[in-house]
Amino acid sequence: MSTPNIETLAFGYTLTFDEEQIVAKVSLIHAHRDGRVTAEVEWTTIDGGYLHESQFNLSASSTMKQQAKYLAQRDSEANPGNSLTEAQWGTLVESVCRHTKRLTRVGEEAKEIWPQGEDIPPPKYLLFPVLQENQVNLIFGDKQAGKTQESMLFCAVIGLPWHDNPFGFGVPSNPVKTLWLDWETDEESFNYLYNELQRGMGMVLPPIYYRHCKSSLPNDIEQIAHWVEKTKATFIVVDHIGLAAGGPLNDDITATGYFAAIRQLNVTSLHLGHQSKDPNTKKKSTFGSAFWEFIPRTIWELKKLSDSEDTLDTVMTLTKRNIGIKPPPFGMRFSYNGAGTHVEKFNPNDIAEFVQQTSASNRIYLYLKKGQANSTAIYEELGIPKDTVYKTLKRMEQKGTVIKVGSDYALVRKDE
Repeated sequence: MSTPNIETLAFGYTLTFDEEQIVAKVSLIHAHRDGRVTAEVEWTTIDGGYLHESQFNLSASSTMKQQAKYLAQRDSEANPGNSLTEAQWGTLVESVCRHTKRLTRVGEEAKEIWPQGEDIPPPKYLLFPVLQENQVNLIFGDKQAGKTQESMLFCAVIGLPWHDNPFGFGVPSNPVKTLWLDWETDEESFNYLYNELQRGMGMVLPPIYYRHCKSSLPNDIEQIAHWVEKTKATFIVVDHIGLAAGGPLNDDITATGYFAAIRQLNVTSLHLGHQSKDPNTKKKSTFGSAFWEFIPRTIWELKKLSDSEDTLDTVMTLTKRNIGIKPPPFGMRFSYNGAGTHVEKFNPNDIAEFVQQTSASNRIYLYLKKGQANSTAIYEELGIPKDTVYKTLKRMEQKGTVIKVGSDYALVRKDE
């Protein structure tokens, strides 16, 4: 019997026996507390001919024998004169059971990592600087802040891919297929919003695979994995975690169980969540357990600046990143003028309302862009306490952002 070539997929494993021309697809794998491992196994010929599919206990000898006997019968009916014997099928069934149990119980192997100088490239982005590839990315914000529309735009940009997009996003070389998992609205609403975006942008947008979900994501992960595999999606959007989580958001186990399920899919993912409701907290965060922020690699806060009948102004600010330089906030204006949804980018530092809500160092930096000034003029103009101005200027001077010119401070223009 040949040694199988094993491929790890979102739904489980594929074991290919080249010599016997047989393929076994193993899914719905479940390790029970009593030590049993059950799974669903689909048997086909290497050219795609269907033989049998069933779910059984991978440790039960009697079941394995029954499987081998039935498979030998089906094989002889489908391939008379060229089929495997019952004994050969018994060996294949045992091999599939043994390899699946080992992979399930042992998990991924430990690898020795050595520093390799400058040869290791930095992390890749599916959409720079928003979505880190093959990682968990999260956007949180108030209700009706535009999380769904903003995420639809991201899907469209990477789905084309739109290389010369007016938003300054870095995109992949090839089109990216998206699977949108929706717990919040319905297909009709989603279709309307995406169609309006296409009308407003005046171009043909790529399709997005859509799935309305009812069960929690951890409970539905096998079915979701099936659709990831079927659609060949490499990017998923979860809209939103409040309904998808399957438990109290303040419970650590809910968050860790949710992300453990997501990890099985091996795709880039974007998760939309609501903001913490504590009005006294200066630093905003995702609603619920701290694990909602511990596990994602990038987290963005989406803030609604203004919302009128025909426009929505939003600002995205990165609140967490594990690797790389922190990009500045960026603004998106959604215009609804009766001809669809048009989107354009703007600099939030041009909006006084936004600047007032940013850090003292950012406000001072923007003020000094107009020209040098002393500390008294800065705190009188900006309304920042004197002590804060002094301490902030000192830090900015130590970092090389500003320089003392007599009694004034000026920006160090390193780019000039």
